[in-house]
Amino acid sequence: MVELVSPWWLLSLFFLPLIIFWRPGKTPVTILRALAWALLAFALAQPSILLQTPGGTITYLVDRSRSIRATLDPAGVPRDSNVETRFMFFGDDHSSDIGMALSAAAAETEGMGGKVVLLSDGQDTGDRVPEALEDLVRRGIPVDVLPLAPTFSDVALNLQTPRVLGSNERFDLVVEVTSLAISRATLTISVDGTPTSRQELRLQEGQNLFQLPLALIQPGIHSIEGSLVAAGDLFLENNTSFAFPAVLAGKGILVVSTQPNGDRFAFLLAEQGVPNVVIAPAAMPEDVKPLTAYEGIVLVDVDNAELTPAQVNAITLFVRT
Repeated sequence: MVELVSPWWLLSLFFLPLIIFWRPGKTPVTILRALAWALLAFALAQPSILLQTPGGTITYLVDRSRSIRATLDPAGVPRDSNVETRFMFFGDDHSSDIGMALSAAAAETEGMGGKVVLLSDGQDTGDRVPEALEDLVRRGIPVDVLPLAPTFSDVALNLQTPRVLGSNERFDLVVEVTSLAISRATLTISVDGTPTSRQELRLQEGQNLFQLPLALIQPGIHSIEGSLVAAGDLFLENNTSFAFPAVLAGKGILVVSTQPNGDRFAFLLAEQGVPNVVIAPAAMPEDVKPLTAYEGIVLVDVDNAELTPAQVNAITLFVRT
């Protein structure tokens, strides 16, 4: 069998009539010129003779990862009595190391005068493909690649919240949904293990952002869980996401005073819905830790002489931190 590497050079043979009939009469020189032109065109076409050697092995390397679920019926593969046909499968639900599979196929095929046929979508989870290709070249094993398009669909969920919140502070729960070939999904939100909302989402290809208003009352760290359910979703492990915002255990404002203005100020705070506690200067803690329960401290008509150095130091640390 003859194969031409650059067959387009044969188009130059259309100029042979010009060479032959350039001058009247078929002189030996004209014939030699035409023959030289034809041989040059044929040489530039780079002909090669392929000789089929009896024996050999064709190893079909089939990707069975979840992103493609490639199936190959051995009965439908062309066979030759002089060629041994083998099948090697690689990939699973979580990985598809093409480089490692190529190295394994090279080790099985070496010395048998065969080749490797790779069927894959090319989504490699390893980093050894260049090394494996160098190994195949070194062993003299050719590789044919039959690319297969991935046919999976998927949705992925990610939740985002502020890290720190005040008690009953309103905030937006940011819901990020990445969709691939899925247009609808059901989102369920649970707070501390209790479902609080369930809604249908319309999705576009790629990234989708939604905002859900929430408020948390009880102090402490809360667990917000989101889960997606969608028809045709292949990767279920990315359908759940968590966020853990912390609600500060603030008691409001600490009002330090023994004067009437202190009581009036506390009354104004209460009218605005701001919780507060009124204490005398002598009751002020001398350590900063008890003060961290408050969101702020107000000293109303308090003389410096009414506070001890330890109390002043505690207030200083509270304001600084």
